[in-house]
Formats: sequence, C-alpha cells, structure tokens
Amino acid sequence: MRRFTQNTARIVYDQRPID
Repeated sequence: MRRFTQNTARIVYDQRPID
C-alpha cells in the first residue's frame, strides 16, 4: 500500500503545472 501511495503522489505531482 505504501508503494501505491508513493506512486499516486508522484503522478499527482507530475500532473501539476510547472510555474
């Protein structure tokens, strides 16, 4: 489950726009 959380967080962070 920890791996899933890290993976999801990485996707959300990557999806965020770069200002």
